[in-house]
Amino acid sequence: NTNFSAYPANVCLGDTVNFTDFTTGGVPISWQWSFSGGTPSTSGIQNPSVVYDTAGVYDVSLTADDGSGPVTKLKSGYINVVQIASAPSAIIGSITPCENASEIYSVTNVAGLSYSWTLPVGWSGTSNSNNITSSVDTTSGLISVTADNVCGSSPSSALIVTPSKLPVAD
Repeated sequence: NTNFSAYPANVCLGDTVNFTDFTTGGVPISWQWSFSGGTPSTSGIQNPSVVYDTAGVYDVSLTADDGSGPVTKLKSGYINVVQIASAPSAIIGSITPCENASEIYSVTNVAGLSYSWTLPVGWSGTSNSNNITSSVDTTSGLISVTADNVCGSSPSSALIVTPSKLPVAD
């Protein structure tokens, strides 16, 4: 019975996946692996290591032969290769919010990502979603956001903000 596993099966671009043969029954005398999207794309050793350099979902097959004839096991969509997220869209929100006001800033949501926001000194607000509600202080500065996934953080998108004073009645 030909079988195998991969560790890890979910990887980032350029990561190595280690394959282990778990064939049962007779003792295999040969192995022929096929790794779509991997380097190398084939291997004849029992427990190979493979690098994936392109994001996608890939099939893996192993044909093992114990001398009584080859048996193939195909695992479709077995390896999932993810790349670091792209920079978030432009930040939407006021560039001249009123001092001491509450202001919402947002970027386009992308499924599967979380977001890390940085606010100017003195401002407050936290969020790991595609929008943040911030309490505006009197300091100007930069609002920035990165998109994050299992492979790390994207380049940031940024917005320069300059709070304005509320008008004073005479």
